[in-house]
Amino acid sequence: GLTPGVIGTATLDGATGTLAFPITGGNVKYYDPEQDYRPYVQGEIDHDGSGISLTAGDTVVKLTDFVIDPGTSRLTGSVQVGDGAVMNDVYIFNLDGTTLKP
Repeated sequence: GLTPGVIGTATLDGATGTLAFPITGGNVKYYDPEQDYRPYVQGEIDHDGSGISLTAGDTVVKLTDFVIDPGTSRLTGSVQVGDGAVMNDVYIFNLDGTTLKP
């Protein structure tokens, strides 16, 4: 199995399975969705100093320093496997922001 953990300032609610990462910076511009400007949310949201770890046996994968691009719905960050080199700006997840409200 896979065991999740938190890194830095991240929190994990075991009852709901909710992970939270404090916003540490970024800048986002919101445009009226009724207009033709697309994507209507542009910029980035930074989550420096936090992340998650995924452990299976002796292998630990660390996913940290997330950056969300709301215009592309992509989450990137740093990835490290064990004591190996840190890979930065790795595309990690696609996010669904269709239910978000301004």
